Amino acid sequence: MRILTAEYVDIGGDNATRWIEVHRVLDGLGLTAWTHQTMRWTISVPVWVLMKLFGTNPMLYYVLPILTASLGTVFVYLIGEELHSRRLGIAAAVLTILFPQMAQTGSQLWPSVFIFAFLAVTIWLILVWLRRRSPALLILAGVAFVLAWGARETAIYFFPGLLLLIWLPSRSFKGVLTFCLTSGFFFGCEWLYFWLDTGSILGRLGVAKHAMDDRETLLTLPLKDYLLNILDYSKLRGLLAVLILSLIACVSELRSTDQRRRALAIMYMIFMFLMTYMVSSISRPQIVHPIGSRYWCSVAPFGLITLLLWLSSLKVGSPRAAKVCTVLLFGAFAAFTLLKIPPTNSIVQIGKDAEILTPLLAEKRPFVMRYLAWQPNAIEQAFIWIFTGINQKDRKLTQVPLFMARNLDRVAAMFLGDSRDYDNVRYAAMTPQDENVYLVTPNGAPPDATPGAEVIFDRRLCRVKPIPSSAAP
Repeated sequence: MRILTAEYVDIGGDNATRWIEVHRVLDGLGLTAWTHQTMRWTISVPVWVLMKLFGTNPMLYYVLPILTASLGTVFVYLIGEELHSRRLGIAAAVLTILFPQMAQTGSQLWPSVFIFAFLAVTIWLILVWLRRRSPALLILAGVAFVLAWGARETAIYFFPGLLLLIWLPSRSFKGVLTFCLTSGFFFGCEWLYFWLDTGSILGRLGVAKHAMDDRETLLTLPLKDYLLNILDYSKLRGLLAVLILSLIACVSELRSTDQRRRALAIMYMIFMFLMTYMVSSISRPQIVHPIGSRYWCSVAPFGLITLLLWLSSLKVGSPRAAKVCTVLLFGAFAAFTLLKIPPTNSIVQIGKDAEILTPLLAEKRPFVMRYLAWQPNAIEQAFIWIFTGINQKDRKLTQVPLFMARNLDRVAAMFLGDSRDYDNVRYAAMTPQDENVYLVTPNGAPPDATPGAEVIFDRRLCRVKPIPSSAAP
């Protein structure tokens, strides 16, 4: 399913930047700088290994997120089996596979899929420790948790819940101490490395804070807006119902006699609270990151496990309600995931695009970029007009220069054979030919060179088609 629903490399910039930065290291140039993108070593190190072994073909970009999502799904099954039964484990794994946001998160180098996978490993190891009481299992759990932290610092939001998962069922101070000492040791090693390399006494957190302070999208919030930040969950749209159901299930699970289930529910709620209200600094209050489905995706699978546990308990008192909720949940997830399948497989498409763009960029030939703005169908247009009075089809495009710059960054990052040519493409001259058509001329292009390809893209899809020499303007 991850292969079928894979999306084209995200146009936002984070994923393309991670790819080109590792490519630079492979070419002996080193990282441009320590940033919130390059310091996530749980992502960059495996990408380096992948490139070292198999090269830099952009089709390889999908290997790591797909394998990571698959690993996490296997451990979701094992968690469900450990907490309840094999049947519930299979159901939890299927829901995770069909979770609509995984079409995007499970095909990008975003941290959430790595956090989810390593946290699933951590939770399973703790659950097995509760049965076997082998200290080696908690040591491995501590290592797995540090790997989740290595993908993004917000993985620390899970820490209180993990301690409860150890403590509530076992009442073992030794178990809590073993987990804390293991994770603390590796946290200390990481802090020491970044302190020595960057000079920041905060280590990797200092790099993250500097990047956060420079982000214009996270503005200082007045108290009212801060408290009402929870309303931004409306961005989840159809998935908002799943979030609400998961929270209801977590509250209900607090009454469970199984302390493991209670701890899992508390862990989910603590993470959601901190994700909603954690600030990056006190002197300049601002939310650590905006609310969005890709951030929620790191914890959503554990909410789905709790939801299924709650539905299994609901069957005793209200079997019909439990059955209806289950059927609707699986049916909606399946329907929306099938709609995520692109008309052309993204992995195949990026391979075709590389065959055209890689030699063209090596020759420094110009190319054309064409942005396709979203156009609503008749039903969507009718709703937009009813509620806003705006004719969406006649709206003026205002963000085309931004999307053009982002797409040029993606092209330069993903399709260059030699990363030393990155600046020649990324900072190439862009000449508007039309409102949504730009001619890109790389630095050093032959004066008589004609465009060799057209890159056609929108917010989600992209494709490249060659321009015959006879057809070039």
